Amino acid sequence: MIRPTRLKLVFLDLDGTLKQERDPYVYLHRCLGTLEAAKPFTERGLRGELSYEEWTRLDASLWVGVPEKRIAEAFRRDPYLPGAREFVQVLHSAGVQVALISSGFDIHVRQVSQELGIAYTVANELCFHGGRATGEVRFGIMDGHKGPVADKLLAQTGAASHECLAMGDTNSDIELFERAAVSVAVAPTSERVRAAASIVLEEPDLRNLIARLRAFSPGFLPG
Repeated sequence: MIRPTRLKLVFLDLDGTLKQERDPYVYLHRCLGTLEAAKPFTERGLRGELSYEEWTRLDASLWVGVPEKRIAEAFRRDPYLPGAREFVQVLHSAGVQVALISSGFDIHVRQVSQELGIAYTVANELCFHGGRATGEVRFGIMDGHKGPVADKLLAQTGAASHECLAMGDTNSDIELFERAAVSVAVAPTSERVRAAASIVLEEPDLRNLIARLRAFSPGFLPG
């Protein structure tokens, strides 16, 4: 168990943790009208017959030619969780560094980082040419492998695990939890996530999180 000291760095998942939609791929299929066309390989993916990389490329192949502006607007309509903006603002006011680590798409992560002033981001790149999707994806992170990304950020920022907080909602976030002194599961999707977390928020709502953190470990959150 990592004993927390003064918080310096926060690892944040995006989908289901800061934003309401849990699955950016399903969400984008719904917005673009490709959910039905994706069903055959979605079923194969759920059965474990496709790798994460193969499944993601099949998803992206259905969006060839879609305007970048349309995809950006779809993600912009995905609401923040209650209290999400305010939570990040409190972190910044306390001088805490924030990193957004998502296995979703960079077009969404960039929006959020600009809106909330988040300095460090890692995501997968949905490629565009001439303002339209090409169907290509460049992978910055693989699903379930966020740990190595967190390790690089720890080295880059000079923070240590006992100075870190991690937040997420799915099994892919457990590797972040393992590298932080305090971990928060936001309306967790599985018992594994629940068991790995220091704090569990039963509802997708961050409005009481600051109080929960200060009660859990006095002095951890500056300010």
